[in-house]
Amino acid sequence: MNRASIRSHLLLLVLAVSVPLVVVVGYGTYHDLQQAVAHSKASLRTLASMMVSNTGGRIAGARQTLEILAARPLVRRVDPDRCDPVLKDLHALTPGFSNVVYTDLAGVAVCSALPQPGGKPVNVGQTPWFRKFMEEKRFTVGQPHVGPITGKWVSVLSAPIRNERGDLVGAIHMPIDLKAYDPNIPVQQLPPESRYGFFSDDGIMIWRNLDPEGVIGTRPNAEAARRIVEMRDGEFESLAIDGVTRFFSVVPMPETGWVAFIGVPATTVYAEARRHAVTLAAIALAAIAVIGALALAIARRIAGPVAELETTARAVHEGNLGVRAAVAGPSEIAEVAREFNAMIEAQQRSHARNKQAETALRESEERFRDLTELSTDWFWEQDAAFRFTLLSGGLVNKGGFIIANSLGKCRWELPIEGVGEAEWAQHRACLERHEPFQDFVYRIRLDSGEIRWYSINGKPFFNPDGSFRGYRGTGNDITRRKLAEEGIRHLNATLEQRVLERTASLEASNRELEAFSYSVSHDLRAPLRALDGFSYLLKEEYADRLDEAGQEYLSRIRDASQRMGTLIDDLIELARISRLEMKRADLDLTALALEVAETLQEHSPQRKVAWNIAPSLRANADPVLAKALIDNLLRNAWKFTAEREAARIEVGCERKGGETVFCVRDNGAGFEQAYADKLFKPFQRLHDVKRFPGTGIGLATAMRIVLRHGGRIWAEGAPDQGAAFYFTLQ
Repeated sequence: MNRASIRSHLLLLVLAVSVPLVVVVGYGTYHDLQQAVAHSKASLRTLASMMVSNTGGRIAGARQTLEILAARPLVRRVDPDRCDPVLKDLHALTPGFSNVVYTDLAGVAVCSALPQPGGKPVNVGQTPWFRKFMEEKRFTVGQPHVGPITGKWVSVLSAPIRNERGDLVGAIHMPIDLKAYDPNIPVQQLPPESRYGFFSDDGIMIWRNLDPEGVIGTRPNAEAARRIVEMRDGEFESLAIDGVTRFFSVVPMPETGWVAFIGVPATTVYAEARRHAVTLAAIALAAIAVIGALALAIARRIAGPVAELETTARAVHEGNLGVRAAVAGPSEIAEVAREFNAMIEAQQRSHARNKQAETALRESEERFRDLTELSTDWFWEQDAAFRFTLLSGGLVNKGGFIIANSLGKCRWELPIEGVGEAEWAQHRACLERHEPFQDFVYRIRLDSGEIRWYSINGKPFFNPDGSFRGYRGTGNDITRRKLAEEGIRHLNATLEQRVLERTASLEASNRELEAFSYSVSHDLRAPLRALDGFSYLLKEEYADRLDEAGQEYLSRIRDASQRMGTLIDDLIELARISRLEMKRADLDLTALALEVAETLQEHSPQRKVAWNIAPSLRANADPVLAKALIDNLLRNAWKFTAEREAARIEVGCERKGGETVFCVRDNGAGFEQAYADKLFKPFQRLHDVKRFPGTGIGLATAMRIVLRHGGRIWAEGAPDQGAAFYFTLQ
């Protein structure tokens, strides 16, 4: 007989109550919150916009008044002895403004509706608001400050005074009395603890409804104030400086640079939503009670088998692996009981394996201890104070000193030699930073007088909570290595002398080779010159006696002798470049390329070649070799563009992989990329010599020059699509 599953009962409960409950509560709460926030946003933005409109209208009216005053004849004279009496009349009619005053261009108060302190003219020339006016020379709204005449917190409205010619001769000002300011909004619509006012664009409080005199001109250090200035237009929720979380609406006032804000306690925004949420919560509690009743009924069906499982689990916990749980109750509980019994059996097998593993671990530890005793290295540990707590080995470790004399001591307390104070300080600093170290080398003089060298490696280890526990590492006797290094140093000293001797011998051989090269070239040139000369005479004086084939043979003789002469010259040049002493200098490769291009163009003025040589190409290289390099590469490009009606040769550079790569590019005959490596080998040619004459030495010479500078050279191209030669100079 199949038992009903727990899942079927719980599914019935969830489908009956939980799903609609969650949907109703969630939707209702969300809908109320959205409505509350939307209504608050609209209301607060309307009030904030009203603040901006009222204040803007008041400032616009004041601006119009100032401009009318600035046009009055007495005001335009800026004469302290002839003040315009309308100032006092206007001040009496505008209680929202603390004074009416005009100044000269230096900021000295010329005339004022209120008496000036001490009867002396006030100078505001260095105040920020006056400097701002003098910079802009137009209507401005100043930052809050205490007026020098009124002694009140004011924000000065300033307009220019110009004479009949339009020249600026002064400024007329009306300070707004910030303490007495009121933006005239219906505050009865705002809940208690509401805050509204103005900030300047740099975060200075212009005015606030609560304690305006105490906050005007300050820069509140609060998250809400910072977000008001940063947002300038919008709504947000933030913790204010008085510890109350408020919902703020912010509207900018572009003509003044101010920002109007209104903030109401967030609790008032969400109050109605909370009341509705309480109602929904009561409904939810009732539903939970129903679910509880259903769950209790289900629990009665599964309590017995679960209690049996609990008893079995307690017995297993106490170490009795022979018990088994009864397979009873609903199908899920019965399945759990079967799996629990299988787990007990698996634990029995695991317990047996653990016993075997413990035995293997003991054997492994013994094996490691034996290998440690036989190893040429030794192992050590230190505590958090860097004192030795363990040294491997017997009574005497591999270092040749007694272990008992080292345990409990720091390394620097041992009889160590060969380590200076600076090295000790560096090593101890490394330990204090809990960093690993390697190859810390020192020596010890044994009682026999023998000196032994040792290398120590170590790394820190830590407790499970991350606290420093100490160091552990290895030590190695490196005496043989030190003796070998001393032998190598001695060998290097003698090797340097032998290198000098071999260098001198090589220089002598090079001189002999150079003499031989010139001797061979002289011996070869003489018969070549004779061959060329006599063939020339034969052609000039006996041409009429030779048939067409004979004249063709004679021309081939002359061409071959001349080509042989050129080849000898190129080979001598290649040998000379290989032996030439390098003298590096900062070179202008652009100038070298322009010089070679000019020479080529002069020799063949009929050719039309578009040269594109980049400016400011510079390199540190030997001047003679660099000239030969540029000459060979440009002559190569010149030769292989000979068949182009619109030939183009470019010289440039770019940065690749942290180095400067120079490039000579043409649109000539090009070549097969598969044979690019052959281009730089002597006598290797990829084109018919009749189409493009040459000896095959030029690019080999270019490669030799680049290699002498420690650089690289390579080529890229395609048949009939031109070629590009890249090179670097280290």
